[in-house]
This record gives sequence, structure tokens and C-alpha cells, in this order.
Amino acid sequence: MVVRQENVENNAKKIFIRQLIAGTIFCLLGMLWHRNYFIPMAIGALAGFSDAFFFLKAIVTGMPKSPQKARRGMRISMLYRLGSMVLMVLLLKALNGNILPALFCYLFLHLALMFNMALFSKKNKELM
Repeated sequence: MVVRQENVENNAKKIFIRQLIAGTIFCLLGMLWHRNYFIPMAIGALAGFSDAFFFLKAIVTGMPKSPQKARRGMRISMLYRLGSMVLMVLLLKALNGNILPALFCYLFLHLALMFNMALFSKKNKELM
């Protein structure tokens, strides 16, 4: 099977849009559950969106490269992803926010990304 760069980019965009929808729904549900949790959950959602963005960007940019260069790009994206987590915690500490709802939102979006890529993609597609 030939993997085309356009197919990978299109599928990555679809997955990211699904992440945006899932995060928005989860934040709204959290706001309905307890209004004080909306800001921490929104910060957790932003960290989750940046996590998905850096992960999918590394996949898209790594596809045309050699395996060694692609691995290097994934390592750099991991540093960006960890940086987004550190920024989330620092922002919550500065706002005296509750970190537990933010962590739940971040973990939910991370799991949604994995399920989105593994379960909801067709079997013979890229970004599975």
C-alpha cells in the first residue's frame, strides 16, 4: 500500500477536528457538573489540544523522512508535549486553580486521541 502525504495530512486534520469537538463537549459537561471547574478544564483542554497538535504534526512531518530523522522529530515533539504539560501546571498554580479537573480533561483528550486513531479509523488507512 502506498502512503500518500496528502492522505496523511487529511486524516490528521480529521483527527484533530474530532479532538476539538471532544474537548469542547467535555469542558461543557464539566461546566454543567460544577461551574468552578470550567477554567481548570479549559486549561487542561488547551494542553490536550496542544498535545494532539504536536503529536499529529510529528507524524505528518515524519512520514516523508527517513526513520532516523522521523525518530528525531518524534523526540522533539515529545519535549513540546511535556512542555505543554508543564505550562498547564504553572498556569494552574498561578491562578490557584484545581489541578485534578485539568488533569482529567488532559487525560480524557489523550485517551480520545488514541481511541480516535486506533478504533475509529478504517483498517487500511494511514494514521491508524
